[in-house]
Amino acid sequence: MKAGRELDILVANKVFGWEYDEFLEMFYTKHELGPVPRHSNFKPSTNITDAWQVLEKMQDRYQLGLMPTSFGKWVCRGYLPETAKIQVQAEAPLAICLAALEAVGWEGGEK
Repeated sequence: MKAGRELDILVANKVFGWEYDEFLEMFYTKHELGPVPRHSNFKPSTNITDAWQVLEKMQDRYQLGLMPTSFGKWVCRGYLPETAKIQVQAEAPLAICLAALEAVGWEGGEK
């Protein structure tokens, strides 16, 4: 999957549980008193600051970590509870997003 808005929305939903309102262009969480705004400009697939939030959210459970390669790319590695290994190589924000989606069990076909 390529970096961009579709991936950003998917990460926000699968990792943080946020919903996205296309009309308002706003991420929010559902609350019994109504929607709670979370972020309007969340772009983890292209913005390293936002991607770092994803990495921090996933670090404890999946031990995600980011390391540079000698080819100008980055590797994001982690482990699933069943000891399966996660490893994604790409630009740093994209690698974090794809590894996080793999960790939460997203297989690429669903949204």
